[in-house]
Amino acid sequence: ALSYQNVYDPATTFMRGKNVDGSWQEPFDSYAWGGPFIEGSAWQFNFTVPHDPTGLTSLMGGPAKVLGKLDRFLYQPPTFHPGTYGGVIHEMAEMAAVDFGQYDQGNQPVHSFLYFYAAAGSPWKTQYWTRRVLDILYTPDSLPGDEDNGEMGAWYVLNALGLGPLCPGVPEYVLVSPLFPTAHLHVAKGKTLRIETTGVSKENAYIQSVSLKGQAHSPLCIGHQSLVEGDHLHLILGPQPPERRLEPSDLPFSLSAPTAAVAYDGSPIGPIIRINCGGEEIGRFVGDAFVHGGSISHREARVDTSAPHAAPAAIYQTERHGEFSYTLPLPALPAGRTYTLRLHFAEALDEYAGKRRQNVSLNGQKVLQGFDVFTEAGGVNKAIVREFTGLHPSPHGSLVIAFAPAPDSPDRSAQISAIEVEAGG
Repeated sequence: ALSYQNVYDPATTFMRGKNVDGSWQEPFDSYAWGGPFIEGSAWQFNFTVPHDPTGLTSLMGGPAKVLGKLDRFLYQPPTFHPGTYGGVIHEMAEMAAVDFGQYDQGNQPVHSFLYFYAAAGSPWKTQYWTRRVLDILYTPDSLPGDEDNGEMGAWYVLNALGLGPLCPGVPEYVLVSPLFPTAHLHVAKGKTLRIETTGVSKENAYIQSVSLKGQAHSPLCIGHQSLVEGDHLHLILGPQPPERRLEPSDLPFSLSAPTAAVAYDGSPIGPIIRINCGGEEIGRFVGDAFVHGGSISHREARVDTSAPHAAPAAIYQTERHGEFSYTLPLPALPAGRTYTLRLHFAEALDEYAGKRRQNVSLNGQKVLQGFDVFTEAGGVNKAIVREFTGLHPSPHGSLVIAFAPAPDSPDRSAQISAIEVEAGG
């Protein structure tokens, strides 16, 4: 059960295939489907250790590394390379059809991944993302993938009740945000389990407190036996995650038992989104994602990146331009905590110098008006960064960044080279 440790490569931070002599299979492409992976790539198999989340967390370098990897998993374009499949199979197309990064709800390998946020000490992210999957990927007209043996529907039913199955064979469920104010389950020996949820709404995705049989319940999971005994499970939801400290006994089951408490204050660890607008993945910046509209241009220019918070020079070689918007999924933060947004610009095309003025809005509120990159940066080929602090996502958990040419702009095109979002205190 612990043999997964033999196929984890710390150099790439992925599970990988090995040759018979124990060497890594080369070349390695984290987006290539097939080879050592069935119906997926290294991304879709990196957390397939539901029986030992604590051991995997230790192997990957601690909770911060796990949370960062999960964020990267979700906050990137749905890139795939057919690899040894030799062509596109329906699982690839289903993943690429939605804005969930490398998360492919349409296929079984990732169905436990979102619960790893809870196992790493951030249950609020589990609650946000499971609710998002329920709301967006399941509709009256469609399922996110093919219904293999009922698993796609079973995942929905359990999570809609507030029960997340992390590890097959372990009789417990990670508690997530129910969709119903009241549910009655007829369980063993004629008993009835009543799941009551106070505060159910589109905006309230975060568990504030839990009680079982009238007693406060601190663990992030609930045992199957407690449920089949019937009685009353009560959850209270709210629009923001609470601050709390998680003890080892609060975390999900793991073969490698957790030994240290997790100081959970609800804030992400480090930047969670870095997007190379119009370009592909470069270092910590993922390829263009979560965007609607606009066009892409590429230029070869030597850009001055001495401005505070400027991105690497390679980031400014591409831009998205025209009229377009980015819709970034963002969970709420605890009271008093906010997000910081940085927008990266550079005017690297001489023919547009001083001719492009644009407006930028955040969730419908205009924050830049008649913004001229050339004038503000002091010339062409100079990076400039505009920072916005104290931001909150919309009540439905997103940040919409809209770019449009100003009405008086000679050139009818807005532009952006990169976007960064991180959590602040």
